[in-house]
Amino acid sequence: MTIQDISGFSNVNYIVSRKKDPGNKIVIRFFKSKVSDFETETALFRLMGTKGLGPKEIEITPVYRVEECIDGKPLTMLELRNPWIAQATAEILCKTNYDKELNDKIV
Repeated sequence: MTIQDISGFSNVNYIVSRKKDPGNKIVIRFFKSKVSDFETETALFRLMGTKGLGPKEIEITPVYRVEECIDGKPLTMLELRNPWIAQATAEILCKTNYDKELNDKIV
């Protein structure tokens, strides 16, 4: 098994894969800080995963979440200054935020 720490500031995140199948990865996210509404955040995460707008949830507890690993990299500030990338990112965020099912969960 291979474990890679990808921790951010608010969570401890690990990408886990088996040595025999390194392309098949999962993310284990341990929650260090609590969100204000854990149930809403969990529902949004699950809904976005089922709609293909984010990773799929595999398992969740109040302490950690196991989720699908989508290989990629975070955008840099230089990339976000590119008008095409900024517009594409804004459109994805708007599509997510203006989805009726997601709005019903938020409100």
